[in-house]
Amino acid sequence: MANQRGSIIPVIAFLFGAAVVVTIFGYMLWPKDEEIYSNSTIDANKVVNANAANNNANATNGNANANTNTNTNTNAAVDATAGWKTYENEKFGFTIKHPKDWSVTTGTSNNATAIYVQSADNKEFIYVLPQGEFDRGTPTNNRTESATLGQKNPTRFIFWNTDQNNPALCWYQFPKAPATNWVAPDAAGKGGNRVEAPCLESETVKTILSTFTFTKN
Repeated sequence: MANQRGSIIPVIAFLFGAAVVVTIFGYMLWPKDEEIYSNSTIDANKVVNANAANNNANATNGNANANTNTNTNTNAAVDATAGWKTYENEKFGFTIKHPKDWSVTTGTSNNATAIYVQSADNKEFIYVLPQGEFDRGTPTNNRTESATLGQKNPTRFIFWNTDQNNPALCWYQFPKAPATNWVAPDAAGKGGNRVEAPCLESETVKTILSTFTFTKN
């Protein structure tokens, strides 16, 4: 028994020593709490920075889309007459734009010049009569209102059909000659200048009228 105990003691001592050595090396190799925390912080910062970058990219894309939409809307408004033709009359000092499929013709009546701007089907029109036509006055069954045309302020006469329910024709008449060779109406309203158009203007006719511009005073 004494010999057996003597042989066991060295084995126990060896195992104890090995355990101590493993414990020491394990402690030395195991990362400290500070290192774990530091690495966790770095990873968190990476995530925060990545999210910030994504947010900035989304904001940039949003601004780009907003600018694109704004530019598109602006261009659409500016290009309302894109591709249209411009008619210029040197004698009477004005210009007017119209769609390509519309025509412009010039005629005379009672020695007065008339410029006819008409659609291809002749259903829509604008007549420019700087010297008047037929030497006629204004009918009594009409209503007048102020208007703007060619950066000036003519009187807008609204003429009614016989049933008094639907406006038939509108005249824009300048009380004073707005440009060279234009004729002002007399006291009875006869012989005066005017621009005629349907009272119930289509969007096309409204746009054409908005392009009417005097080039000479």
